[in-house]
Amino acid sequence: MTIHVATVNVDGQITIPAEIRNLLGIEALDLVTLKVVDETMVLVPLTSEFHEIIGPEQHTDRPLTWKEIEATAFEEHAQHFAREGLETIDD
Repeated sequence: MTIHVATVNVDGQITIPAEIRNLLGIEALDLVTLKVVDETMVLVPLTSEFHEIIGPEQHTDRPLTWKEIEATAFEEHAQHFAREGLETIDD
């Protein structure tokens, strides 16, 4: 396994090396999820029905409107709750 080193810039951003992007199929404007597991950051490409339908190339044509962003967020949250279930907190 090859180990890659990336620098965190002043905005907290890193560049994912091309070899890793190619391996994971990550392209410009794709979304990824980041989570910490046992003090290790895990990066996973995010796929959703919305992105599979419109494809990442649609994002380069024009910025999304607030309504489109809101609809996307609603759809992705609905899919998450459908997969994971809704937890309730008892008082």
